[in-house]
Amino acid sequence: MSTIEKRNKYVMKILYPFPMKLSNGYTYMLSILQFLNVLSLRLDVTLCSLDTDKEIDEYFTKVLGEEKNKEFKIKTLSNKFLGIKSNKFVFFYNLKQFIKSIESPIVIYSRDLKQMRLAIKGFRDSNNKYFIFETHQILSENYQRNGDYNNSKVLRKLESFVFKNSDLLISITE
Repeated sequence: MSTIEKRNKYVMKILYPFPMKLSNGYTYMLSILQFLNVLSLRLDVTLCSLDTDKEIDEYFTKVLGEEKNKEFKIKTLSNKFLGIKSNKFVFFYNLKQFIKSIESPIVIYSRDLKQMRLAIKGFRDSNNKYFIFETHQILSENYQRNGDYNNSKVLRKLESFVFKNSDLLISITE
């Protein structure tokens, strides 16, 4: 048994759902990829996205000028139903099917409020499913400061649900 196999035998799997193509290369996507790449040096990390392993490999070499870790796994999920491109819910349905196929404990890690809400609602009654939410700002307060009280109220409810039901919150802000 290799060192990685021994390590992963005792460590939970971390799944990072992202229902877009990370290889589009927006700044926040770059930081997600770099973070997951480094995290996969120590933990069993799988990115669930619309990208293929080849697309992520090419992104790392062409855009970042570095290699993707061999331990960093990519699970390509579709956002199409009956050949028609759909929304995040089709992606989440496919994510849910993938998660059901994994027997070991899983940490679902995200910085997307809507994906985390779907994950919590979909798996909160499941054993061995844990939720880590990474927050960068309190969006509802931003809307409130700008006088957009309707969006602030909607986001406050979403944030409250995710914050209360996550097993761990990681704050990347004051």
